[in-house]
Amino acid sequence: MRRVDAGEGASLSAMSARPVRVMVAHTVALAVVFGGLTAYIASIQQIVFDTFHAAQYLPLVFAAIAAPMSLASWYNSRVVTQFGLRHVGHLGVVAFSIVAVAHASIASAIDEPLWLFVLMQAMVMSAFAFTSANLSTLAMENMAPIAGTASSAQGVIGTIGGASISCRLWPFRSGVLKINICCPF
Repeated sequence: MRRVDAGEGASLSAMSARPVRVMVAHTVALAVVFGGLTAYIASIQQIVFDTFHAAQYLPLVFAAIAAPMSLASWYNSRVVTQFGLRHVGHLGVVAFSIVAVAHASIASAIDEPLWLFVLMQAMVMSAFAFTSANLSTLAMENMAPIAGTASSAQGVIGTIGGASISCRLWPFRSGVLKINICCPF
């Protein structure tokens, strides 16, 4: 049987509520952003097929949106070392939100052409690249004493929260408001 050292037990019990609140806040923000990504992935085929009537271009559209996202992920690794994790992560959330709202506004105001959809969605997904890894790391920043539990909580909250948000977003993009039975939340 493993003996718990007094210092170890003290660090677990002395852990303040602030790191837990910070972890939950970053995890919830990550879940919201992940919900947007999941909604995009779940609806991209329907968007390209039914909205743009361009089924033959689906692989190209998907690649044109994913390529800038992969470059942004690589660039994130360089930018974080220069400007800091918190700054880049929080700016990523702001950029994601602004570009997503701008894209939704444009799409609802005009008959959005496919090229504009690709451009705007590539910008949203690039902002996601600056958000996801940084928020995940920020959420775990002060969780060393309970890293396994915190990581599990982050995974559960992020996955269930993101899936719940995605299930709520998907019917609006399809152009038909319908009862959503995939998500009881």
